[in-house]
Amino acid sequence: MIPATVVVMPIYNEDPQGVFAGIRAVWESVQETGRGDAFDFYLLSDTTNPEVWLAEELAWAKLQDQVDGARIYYRHRPRNASRKSGNLADFCRRWGSRY
Repeated sequence: MIPATVVVMPIYNEDPQGVFAGIRAVWESVQETGRGDAFDFYLLSDTTNPEVWLAEELAWAKLQDQVDGARIYYRHRPRNASRKSGNLADFCRRWGSRY
């Protein structure tokens, strides 16, 4: 079995349409290699703007509908301790051993 590889994208109050279009483009490129089953994708949000956070949630739900079965995960961290580096550290503590 091929070990899983993770693509992690920390985000903070960024344009959800651009972010989710970008992760979809990366996912599609990986699928074209024929090795897409070896990859997981995580969007790690520290967004503090409620409108942007809601737009992220809606964009993720839409993406899930468009790429049925894709392993693209979204997590919003309500307290953004240490900013993006803290978000990556939290990811590594929680899920890093899987990769």
